[in-house]
Amino acid sequence: MTPVHSSYNNDAPDPEPVACVLGGAIYKLSVELRSDQSTTQSLVEACLDTGGGCNLVRADVLPAGTPVHQITAVPNINAAQGQALSVIGVSHQYIQMGDQKTLTPVEFLVVQDLVVPLLLGTPWIDTRVL
Repeated sequence: MTPVHSSYNNDAPDPEPVACVLGGAIYKLSVELRSDQSTTQSLVEACLDTGGGCNLVRADVLPAGTPVHQITAVPNINAAQGQALSVIGVSHQYIQMGDQKTLTPVEFLVVQDLVVPLLLGTPWIDTRVL
């Protein structure tokens, strides 16, 4: 994994861990997930999580060849059930929903043991849901 520009990277010594707690209402939808603007894609079930402080994607649903970059400020993330999730890194993806013609860039934390394939948390919801 190589370092990449991310909101989870910083140069501060001994950064405080970032807490991200998942909970709240969940709404399901299908999205196309792409690692770039090419035609390689994965169709995945996504959940809108109104209590999620970050966007999460399970590693096994990323399109083939997707880069996952290391981060310097690894957040502590607990699922709604209380178990800790291990963060592998960060991945910049594009998503497309329904009849949308445009691809929307989204930064995801990549984790192993997420119970759903993809969670769109408040960073995504706050900027795109009216």
